[in-house]
Amino acid sequence: MLGLEIVLIGILASIAYGLSGYLKSMKEEGFSPEKFFKTVIIGIIVGAYAAYSNMNISDAYGFIMASGAIAYIENILKFIYRHAK
Repeated sequence: MLGLEIVLIGILASIAYGLSGYLKSMKEEGFSPEKFFKTVIIGIIVGAYAAYSNMNISDAYGFIMASGAIAYIENILKFIYRHAK
């Protein structure tokens, strides 16, 4: 059960990040469900990794790590995609 809670932290962190990204650029572009769900998938992966590595859920660093990892991984994927064209 603890692993599921950690995955949920990753999901919540990715939702918060996705919403903040939408708010940041809502004047330039509309809401993109595809971008949002890609972010949530990355959050699930990060949360699953944190659970697999036995991260302590009560440690606030876990939430910060999950949030930062989501943003970092998404930026790397964007970089690779844009340079692959």
